[in-house]
Amino acid sequence: MAKVQGALTKVSGVINVKVSLPDNAILTLKENQVTVDELRAAVKATGFNAEIRN
Repeated sequence: MAKVQGALTKVSGVINVKVSLPDNAILTLKENQVTVDELRAAVKATGFNAEIRN
């Protein structure tokens, strides 16, 4: 999960990331500075899938 956390941390607009097993991540974001597509792409680049829940 460190791979996913590292990838999400590098996305502009992400302030904080906490990834926990088996499939959760809690993110703190700068408002209007990051899109769902950017987050999903960062996760997919690590070989994992992303599902966004509010």
